[in-house]
Amino acid sequence: MAGFFYQRAKPNTANWIAACVNLLSLPIGTALGIYSLLKLNNYLKELQESQQ
Repeated sequence: MAGFFYQRAKPNTANWIAACVNLLSLPIGTALGIYSLLKLNNYLKELQESQQ
């Protein structure tokens, strides 16, 4: 649906950049989320081991 509107509108540079940023932000955000979850998991494991 977005592609349909994109082709009807005149694709100027700002729209093109915004589309690229939106496309890139999804995998980057996902990778950051997974990375931070893993870091948090390791931190909690170390915390539990140090308490025992």
